[in-house]
Amino acid sequence: MLHIPSFQRAYDAVWGPEHTPDTVFVVQLKLVLAIGAATYDGMFSLRSWATKWVYEAGTWLGMPGNKGGVSLAGLQTSILLLLAKEATGVDEDMVWVGIGSVIRMAMCLGLHRDPTGLAIGPGPGGRESLYDVEMRRRLWNTVLEIAVQASLNSDGPPGIGLEDFNTKMPGNYNDEDLERDTAPKPETTFTQTSLAIALRRILPERLAIAKYLNNFSSKGVYAETLRHDTELRAASKALNQILQTYRSVPNGPSDLDLRMLDLLIRRYFPALHFPFFSSSLTDKSYAFSRKVVVESALRFRRDIFPSPLPSSNQHDPPDDTGDLLSRSAINGETFLSTVPLQSFICILAELQALIRESEDERFGLSGILPSLSVETIRPDLVSFLSEFKEFAWRAIRAGATNVKGYLVGCVGVAAIDAVKRQENKEEVVVRALEEGVRKCVRWLERCVEGGYTDPALEEDGDIDVQEGRWDGDWEYMARWIFGELGEGFVH
Repeated sequence: MLHIPSFQRAYDAVWGPEHTPDTVFVVQLKLVLAIGAATYDGMFSLRSWATKWVYEAGTWLGMPGNKGGVSLAGLQTSILLLLAKEATGVDEDMVWVGIGSVIRMAMCLGLHRDPTGLAIGPGPGGRESLYDVEMRRRLWNTVLEIAVQASLNSDGPPGIGLEDFNTKMPGNYNDEDLERDTAPKPETTFTQTSLAIALRRILPERLAIAKYLNNFSSKGVYAETLRHDTELRAASKALNQILQTYRSVPNGPSDLDLRMLDLLIRRYFPALHFPFFSSSLTDKSYAFSRKVVVESALRFRRDIFPSPLPSSNQHDPPDDTGDLLSRSAINGETFLSTVPLQSFICILAELQALIRESEDERFGLSGILPSLSVETIRPDLVSFLSEFKEFAWRAIRAGATNVKGYLVGCVGVAAIDAVKRQENKEEVVVRALEEGVRKCVRWLERCVEGGYTDPALEEDGDIDVQEGRWDGDWEYMARWIFGELGEGFVH
């Protein structure tokens, strides 16, 4: 979405003693920093600054007649704002609404039409420059990707179809290649665009699934679900063959790259089968859906949290795993933070079904089978529950104020513990829920009282760290918007 060499040059110029940075670039820079702040550390210590930058950018984009309106730079800024909202948890539930405006802005700029043959920029021999052509294709590709992801996140239609554009997928270039007239690299060569191209290759299957799931007139026929599953698996298999070649080349994709790619693709499988998961726990004709949902939940856990999360207490900061996907899941409000909760619910239902099936089997054999413990049935599922509870608590420690996920974790873990110890489930669950509520209240009260704040902001008090809102300096913001403090803001 951003051309790295160009961005780097503009960034270096910001610090020049006599250079006045372009306001459009400064807004983009702050949004990039806001996105990065979500993975800076395990406690989201920069949440207050990131929140401020997101509000600034949103306010600036909403100004009448600003320079970042319907333009490529304005489109880049609007996309960055959507990503920053998810990363920081600021109005993240409005991303699906925002992508509708972004799609229309991109179409207004003609990005849905392939730039080949369009007079969009000077190039050798009067042709369009490679940079202009490829950046337009990259931006449109980004719009498509965010649209299909937002559709799955929000249960809303994607708002775009394959028949609405003819823009080709980006070429296999590194960013520096765009500044000289070169041919794209072979498909087997890994570049900075390879993973975006990989996702684009299976866009038709994912877009079809998003439309199928979010079409209110859809009948939800199981045969149709299995058809979409088969098509996506075939496309994913072909894509994996390409990815295998990347793994063996120098400077290929990192483990983080491949895990993120796996998450973006694999999440469509449980989304397809989840409507039948409840029925699958009692009806064997939906056994395949049950298998897909449970296996996907465990795979998500390995992708997002490659290392188990050690338990943390009320006062000491939790140990940071240092993994960027783990940090993003804990600190932000992207799908990485909702997938663990969805997986937890599915795993808990699966464990309860396994326990019930085990009891029915023993009863049918008149006590011949020995009593099976929960760990004996599926120890990997049991450990998943405790890890989710720790994940949810870390999210609260990082600034989240929605405690529902943690309380659900307390209830689920307590219910399984009661079965293991053969205690009264209702009493154990109630005690765990009460203790969970007290723990959350103690922590949130401590935050409100100033027990955990960002020292860098305590002096001016601009930001309420826990709420993620301005606490009173809107007058400064308004004066900047109308030009009185524009120069001070830029510097």
